[in-house]
Amino acid sequence: PRSILEIGSNDGVFIKHFNKIKNYGVEPCKNLARMTNKMGIKTYAEFWNRRLSNKIKKKHGKIDIIYSANTISHIHNLSETFKAIKNLIKDDGIFILEDPSLIENLKNVSYDQFYDEHSYVFSVTALKNITEKFGLEIFNIEKLKTHGGSNRIYFKNLSNKKYKISKNVHRELKIEDKYGVNKIKTYKKFASNVKKSKKKLVKIFKRLKKINKSIIG
Repeated sequence: PRSILEIGSNDGVFIKHFNKIKNYGVEPCKNLARMTNKMGIKTYAEFWNRRLSNKIKKKHGKIDIIYSANTISHIHNLSETFKAIKNLIKDDGIFILEDPSLIENLKNVSYDQFYDEHSYVFSVTALKNITEKFGLEIFNIEKLKTHGGSNRIYFKNLSNKKYKISKNVHRELKIEDKYGVNKIKTYKKFASNVKKSKKKLVKIFKRLKKINKSIIG
């Protein structure tokens, strides 16, 4: 690849490793954007949307790789988000998304992943359905251990025949279907498990308090 852009580039911890190709950052926190601009990474201190993607395309052309880790789940308007990505990647370019996995959250009762900044916790099934509307297609998935279980998902343009759909994609969709990510009873069961977990935690706190132990959060 000749160019890479990171949505949510933070302090450059990821994007700085791609200094041998054209690398760009998008980071609405101005203090962080100043840091990466000083590193020589052209960083846009703006929120990600179609207007910004048009601005970048006009100035730098289309991008080979767009990458985003633990950022897309914070953005409310997914239509605007994926239209902007589709607008900026080259015909044979790829988009890489990394975020907590919904099915792992459900299995592990990881309710700590559901908080104000997380507008979404994605299943592969949902991402497939959403992104296909905007001309993007999942072609590979890597399972990660971060956040108690995350997915690194690779997307290509629907018209791009350069990349074959990996067996990992079909396997993950089958696993999600079997688990019932598209059924309301799955989430009712999760809610019940959250309540049980809460009761267990309170019991632990009470027991520790009785024996004069300290609890630090």
